[in-house]
Amino acid sequence: MWLLVNLQTWLFRVLFSLIIILSGAVIILQFVDFSKVDMYITPLYLLKKKPERIKGNIWVGGFFVDRDFVDFLKSKNISTVISLLDKDMKHERDLLRYERAFFKRFGIKVISVPLKPFVYDPRSLRKLKQLLNGRGNVYIHSYFGRIRIKQVRRLILGGKGH
Repeated sequence: MWLLVNLQTWLFRVLFSLIIILSGAVIILQFVDFSKVDMYITPLYLLKKKPERIKGNIWVGGFFVDRDFVDFLKSKNISTVISLLDKDMKHERDLLRYERAFFKRFGIKVISVPLKPFVYDPRSLRKLKQLLNGRGNVYIHSYFGRIRIKQVRRLILGGKGH
């Protein structure tokens, strides 16, 4: 019985500490330009989906802004990046601003078609479909390249996205 009480107390303390640390991180990120710290947060960087071709001229994946990624885009003849980052979320607004300035230096156009995570938005998806008509190679991304990209897959592959 004594061991069980001590274990519960220890688990409570660990959980409470994690909540405090995460809450502090969220508060700090409200005052920090997320585009300047994104690449240094390794766990987040590792969760991002690597670029993948899903159909002909369309590539999808996560948010990347570095010289290696520019080289990848150039090697695939991609001159347009379509960003699904949502301007209503501060950290994504910071990233979109940074992304536009970064890619402009390399002659890569960034088009914003905001999508909220976990929310189906037929208007934005229609806009995306119109943008893709007759366009050359494009890279479409959300932050991690997972949740919102599922909607893009379904749109482009006709319900066969996974």
